[in-house]
Amino acid sequence: MIRVLLIIFIIIYVVYKVSGFFLKIMFIRANQSQKGASVNTNKRSAVPNSNLNIDHIPKKEDKDVQGGDYVDYEEIK
Repeated sequence: MIRVLLIIFIIIYVVYKVSGFFLKIMFIRANQSQKGASVNTNKRSAVPNSNLNIDHIPKKEDKDVQGGDYVDYEEIK
């Protein structure tokens, strides 16, 4: 009786470990394919038969900040 319970326990443990390994691999592959699909959506696209252009990533504007005026401040206690 103990022998049968031990064998059942070992089989359940092995199935648990193997399924965890395969699930981890499946999640990693799904994550990589999702990242690959998101790379293609960041491109600039145009609507057909229209002058409308859609930018998924806004352009960065170069704003050179020249030095400003010195502002004196007082500590409030």
